[in-house]
Amino acid sequence: MNRPVHWVMAVLALVAGLTERGRGQEVLQLHEAWELLLQQNRTLQQQQALVKKAEKEVVYLSREILPKVRIGAAYRYTSEIAEMDLPRLFPSQPALSIRAGVHDVYDMNVEVQQLLFTGGRLKNQKKVAAALRGSAVWQYRALQQKLLLQTGKLYHGIQLLSLQRDVLERAIQRAEIHLQKARSLLAARQIMAFDTLRVANQKLQLQKQLQVLDGLIRIQKERFARLLGMDRAPEIAPYAQKGAFPQLAEIASYQKEALKNRPDLYAVEHRVRAGLAKTRVARSAYFPQVAGVFAYHYARPGVNFFVDEWMTYYTVGISLRWELWNWQQTRTRVQQTKLETRAAEIAHEDLRRQILAEVREAYIQVQNRQAELEYQQRIVAQEKERYRITRTQFEQGMATSLDLSLAEQDVASAELQLQRLRIELENAWLQLKYATGTIGKKEE
Repeated sequence: MNRPVHWVMAVLALVAGLTERGRGQEVLQLHEAWELLLQQNRTLQQQQALVKKAEKEVVYLSREILPKVRIGAAYRYTSEIAEMDLPRLFPSQPALSIRAGVHDVYDMNVEVQQLLFTGGRLKNQKKVAAALRGSAVWQYRALQQKLLLQTGKLYHGIQLLSLQRDVLERAIQRAEIHLQKARSLLAARQIMAFDTLRVANQKLQLQKQLQVLDGLIRIQKERFARLLGMDRAPEIAPYAQKGAFPQLAEIASYQKEALKNRPDLYAVEHRVRAGLAKTRVARSAYFPQVAGVFAYHYARPGVNFFVDEWMTYYTVGISLRWELWNWQQTRTRVQQTKLETRAAEIAHEDLRRQILAEVREAYIQVQNRQAELEYQQRIVAQEKERYRITRTQFEQGMATSLDLSLAEQDVASAELQLQRLRIELENAWLQLKYATGTIGKKEE
C-alpha cells in the first residue's frame, strides 16, 4: 500500500538532488556576485551595525527632552530623637514631653522631572547625533563601493587567468603538432635531434605555466569566496568579449557626476555639520540649566514629624544649575570643537580635489587601454598570419624548426597580451565608475 508513496518520495528526492547539483554548476555573473557581496560580506555587516547604533543615538537624544518619571522608596532609622519637656500647670500633673520626630521614617514617591531650559544643549546634541548618523550611512555606502570595485577587479582577474589558460592550451596544441612534425622530419633525417628537443622543451615550459595558472586560479577563487562570504569557491562566468565599449563623454561631465554621487564626500560633509553642532553644544555650558520637578509622596511620617502615621503630600519646584567659573574649561572645549570642525572642512576640500584627480586618472586610463587594445588586436592578427606563413614554409622545408618555434611563442605572447589588455580595459571602466560614484548602478 505504501509503495507508491515511497516511489514518489524517491523521485522527488532525485529531482531535488539534480536541481541542487545543477545549481552548484551554475556560473556566477558579476552583477550576481555584487548582490551576494551586499548580502553576505562581513565587513559590510559590521558597518551596518554601526549605522544602526548611530540611529539609536538619535532616538535616545530625541527623547531626552521628554519628562522623566522616577519611582523611589526610602527607609531611615534615627536612634536619638530630640525631646522637649512641657511645663506643669499643676503640681499634681504628670511630666509631659514632645518628641521632634520618630525613629522609623518611610517614604515612597513618584517624581516627574522636566527640563525647561538648557541653552540649546539638547537640540544641538540631537543635531550632532543626526549628522553622525548621516556620516555613518554615507561611510557604509562608500565601503560598499570600495568592495564592489574590489570584487569587480578580482572577478575580472579570475577571468583573465582563465583566458590566459585558454591561450596556453592552444599554444600547447600548436607545440604538439610542431613536435609530431619535427619527429617525422627527424625520422626522415631532415632535421637534427636538437630541433626536436627544443620543441619538446618548449611544450614542457607551456605545461609548467599552465600548472602555475591553475594554482593561481584556485587561490583567487578562494579569495573571491571569502570576499562574498561564501563557504566554497564559486564558478566564474567566462569572459564575454564585447563588440564595442561605450564611448567616453567629456571629462567635465564625469567630474560633475563624481561630486554629485561620491558617498565619501557626503560622509565628510556630515562630519562638518556634526562639528558645527558640537560647538553649539559646548557653548550651551555658558547658560544655566533649568528643570521643573514635581513629586508625590506617601510617607510615614510625612511633613508632620510629630504624628507617627502614613500621609500623602506633593512638592513642586524649579531647579537651576549655572556653572559660573570652571577655569575656562568651557572656553577650551569650544575651541576644541572649532578646531575639529576646521579639520573636517580641510578634509572635505582635500577629498574633493582627490576625487577630481581620481576621475582624471581613471579617464586617462580608459583612453590609454582603448588605444592599446586596438593596436594589440592588429598585432595578434599579424602574428597569426606570420605563424601561418612560417608553418607552411616549415612543412615545405623553407623554414627551420627554430623559426616555427619563435613564431609560436610570438603568437602566444601576443594573445596573452591581448587578453590582459581586455581585462585591464574592463577594470579601467570599473575604476572610472567608482571614481564617479556610479559603480554597481544599473545602466540605463
